[in-house]
Amino acid sequence: MVYRSCRIDSAIAPAAWPCKGNLAPSQDFGPPLPHFCRAYGLTLRSDIPLDGTLAAPAGAFDVDVVEGPVPARADPVEAETLRWTGNARELVLHIPRVGRFHVTDGRRITYAPVTPGAADPLGLYVLGSALGAVLHQRGQQLLHASCVELGGKAVAICGRRGAGKSTTAAMLCRQGARLLTDDVAVFARLDPPWIVPGYPQAKLTGEALARIDRDPAQLRPLHGERGKFAVPRAEIFVDQPLPLHAVMVIERSDRATPVMARMKPAPAIQALLRHTYRPHFVMPSQAQRDFAGWGKVVEQVPMFELRRPRQGDSTAFVVSAIQQAIATIAESQA
Repeated sequence: MVYRSCRIDSAIAPAAWPCKGNLAPSQDFGPPLPHFCRAYGLTLRSDIPLDGTLAAPAGAFDVDVVEGPVPARADPVEAETLRWTGNARELVLHIPRVGRFHVTDGRRITYAPVTPGAADPLGLYVLGSALGAVLHQRGQQLLHASCVELGGKAVAICGRRGAGKSTTAAMLCRQGARLLTDDVAVFARLDPPWIVPGYPQAKLTGEALARIDRDPAQLRPLHGERGKFAVPRAEIFVDQPLPLHAVMVIERSDRATPVMARMKPAPAIQALLRHTYRPHFVMPSQAQRDFAGWGKVVEQVPMFELRRPRQGDSTAFVVSAIQQAIATIAESQA
């Protein structure tokens, strides 16, 4: 299958993306595993299907996903909650009624399912929390955001669960934008920052599906996602990194009308910290590095806050405000 993508000048598009960090791809010297795929700039070798990802040729890989024994705790424990323990190179995660996951050295995800042989919903958590831990271990900045391509550049839309990130991205795509990533934005630390593609699938509610004329009866419900469905988006997916144009922060408020304003540096950094994907997976020993990384983003990329009412439908305002802000930035940079 061929995916459409916008053209990027090879002179400014780096050949190797820092999602791989300093870790060279592993070579496949053991028995072949059936699934090779790509997500967030990494090649995964997995013994279960990871729905929605892009197929990759068998051979070298960055992350191995295998079933196996999972320890009770990380060793040593640098940080912990009731569901996980971890340190800078290791995370042990427990998902009730699903399984346990052991993420090590940014290279390997070992899982122990509650129900042997049940690939779904294991794959959802492999591509979510477990791969998020992999990327944190590799030193990446992760934002809980949807990203779309507008005018050859990426626009990140972040916010808390339920803020309308995916719905806003879907409506922008309906009006001509294309999808770079739906739920997690992985930053490449370059000057200016770039974002790598996720994979061609979105998580949308029934209400959002109605807006884009999709029938939820024809889609797969997502485990643990509060009525969301897996929506294939290959036809609008951008399968290459893009420079970051702007970050939009959506917040719910008690105001009767929506409002948008450019953010100053201090609250902008706080917003990026607040909307980091799986922020607790950033260990105390990594916190200063993460803070410095967000500082670099704020220095180079304009950020806007969109406050929308808790009640009512303000999606049209949010979409229009984002389009107008991007047009204004483009004019100022022309």
